[in-house]
Amino acid sequence: MRLIELIGAVLILLGLLRVYMLFNSNGYLPAPFVFDVSDTFMDWFNTAFWAHNGGAYSSWRTVYLPLSFVITGLFGDPRCYNNRPYDARDCDVFGIVFILLMYAGCILVSWLAFRKRDPSTALFRTVAIGCGGPLLYALERGQLIMLTYIAMVMLYGNLLRTRGQFVATAAFMANTKVYMVMPDTNTTTTVPVQTKPPQPRIDIRLESIRSIRKGVDA
Repeated sequence: MRLIELIGAVLILLGLLRVYMLFNSNGYLPAPFVFDVSDTFMDWFNTAFWAHNGGAYSSWRTVYLPLSFVITGLFGDPRCYNNRPYDARDCDVFGIVFILLMYAGCILVSWLAFRKRDPSTALFRTVAIGCGGPLLYALERGQLIMLTYIAMVMLYGNLLRTRGQFVATAAFMANTKVYMVMPDTNTTTTVPVQTKPPQPRIDIRLESIRSIRKGVDA
């Protein structure tokens, strides 16, 4: 098993090297990364722009949850958001530092969770996460989903000790990305679409708080 995971980690590192070589020769990242180098980190800075100027829902018509604007508003320099979002990226050093800290946090919690589960393969699995496409894409875009990932790993990686920590982390996760309310085949809440028979019923499977609280109560 360790050999297989070592091979997997090496392949991912080779893929990362290939991405670097293509970037070095072409001047931009290959697909599925955004090829426009001027758009790097702009998921963060577009959101931060509307966090500092208002009108996110009325003008920008975003579907981001309000917490996204609280975060980008707090961890950014307000002096940089008087003009365009692209100008803010060239000005807001705090925003870029926070993006890099989110990425580092993802790697850290991955390492802690993997080490707790299986120390012998923790390094290989952390390399796979940290250098893999999904997390690198989130880094390149400056996506807040990195914070969601950190919260998810803390919940499911058995890194929390108290119910208070669990509740706060679960609430944070659900309020950064709403689709983190995930299907759970073990817990079913049945909601009738119509009360008149023989209309069909739809089973809505929601994540039960009990299913991920077991590690906290244990």
